[in-house]
Amino acid sequence: MVITSTEFQNNFTKYINMLVDEDIFLTLDGKTIAKIIYPKHSEVDKISGLLEGKLLDGYDSKDLRMEHLKKNDYSLND
Repeated sequence: MVITSTEFQNNFTKYINMLVDEDIFLTLDGKTIAKIIYPKHSEVDKISGLLEGKLLDGYDSKDLRMEHLKKNDYSLND
């Protein structure tokens, strides 16, 4: 959801409650200035949800993370 910073200020509680379902992008003068996310949703979980039913059997979020780390040459201890 994209809203202005003024709208967010005026309806703070409404938008905080909506964070459980979707991220909020704040704009100021037509430019995005912030992204507010619900902290209990990880990006891997979001991707896994999008891919539900499309992944190989037994392939889960841990497998996605490991594949991402290997592909991008990150340390597996991160």
